[in-house]
Amino acid sequence: MTESKTWTEDYVPASDLWGDGKSMGPMMPEEELAAWRKTPRALDSLCGMATSLLLEPLELALADALGRACEEERRAEDRLTRPEGFQLGPREKERLMGLLRRSDALGNALDALEQSESAYPDTKAEYVGLVREDFGRAAEAFSRYRAELGLPDLPSRKNASKPA
Repeated sequence: MTESKTWTEDYVPASDLWGDGKSMGPMMPEEELAAWRKTPRALDSLCGMATSLLLEPLELALADALGRACEEERRAEDRLTRPEGFQLGPREKERLMGLLRRSDALGNALDALEQSESAYPDTKAEYVGLVREDFGRAAEAFSRYRAELGLPDLPSRKNASKPA
């Protein structure tokens, strides 16, 4: 007999639910855009059904899926309208740079706060913890979007191996 496992936090953290890779088959950019254009309309209809059935968890899940489908539709448009020879479209580059600036700003704030001797003597540890947590989320968001765009993960200068 095979043992069936149900999804719980023990097996996969809830935060990793959307972290899995996409499993759609290969499509031409035009086909992909057409498929993503249909998806938000279908999800919107399903959201209305969940609302009328008074199923708030289903409504919440469908609303999240709707937001993600709209984002995927925008990305499919970006890939289709990307200038010849460019790796990123303007909207993709703007979002990636915004995520990078946010991560850098939080990293710099964390360094400054940790190095400051007189800053917030009573609550410094709490503030450092909060900024470190936000920095971790910002760095993760940047890395995840970079991976979604298919850009290689380059080692930072601090972590780069020394030449032989």
